[in-house]
Amino acid sequence: VEDQEQVRGMISAVLGANGFDVAAVAGTDDAMTALSDRGAFDMVLSDVRLASGRNGIELADWMREHASDVAVVLMAALSDASLARYRFLQNPFTESELMDTLGCALSAERA
Repeated sequence: VEDQEQVRGMISAVLGANGFDVAAVAGTDDAMTALSDRGAFDMVLSDVRLASGRNGIELADWMREHASDVAVVLMAALSDASLARYRFLQNPFTESELMDTLGCALSAERA
């Protein structure tokens, strides 16, 4: 979930090149709609700051209630205490950092 089209496209391309099936969306409403099909997703990667609607933390909170079996990774340029309860990826990040963080999130969710 990333509202900046160029960033969303770049992350989608990296994930696709690394074997992930990606459903890229610009906002939390689209993410929530997609997540209502429970079996379709193993993980959600979301920016914290989004231009409209709910932010990434609100999406992650919603997921704890409605899709608790889906791993969540939040990304943001700045960290704060509100992110401590979630797996977090600090912007800017490298492809290696992205893949390591997502791998850890998936491993933890399956354990």
